[in-house]
Amino acid sequence: MKDLLNKRIQNLQSAVAWSHENGGLSNGKRICCHQEISASLQLIGDFTSELTADLAYIIPEHLEDRVQDILSKIKNTNWEKQDLKF
Repeated sequence: MKDLLNKRIQNLQSAVAWSHENGGLSNGKRICCHQEISASLQLIGDFTSELTADLAYIIPEHLEDRVQDILSKIKNTNWEKQDLKF
């Protein structure tokens, strides 16, 4: 279960990073992705807790479709996140 959550977190982070560079997700949609990332991290941290069901957050289906589209573009173009330059 932890491996699935970690992979999901990586996918969402990649989609958010791609959208920062290329567009595709509004600020609000990126916030929703970050909410699911946060909820997943809480689930990993509280894996033995009985409260895990209450911590779950999943992005809406229409946003999930957009994330999957972005992940497909990432895969097809071999896109890699650029390092931040200050």
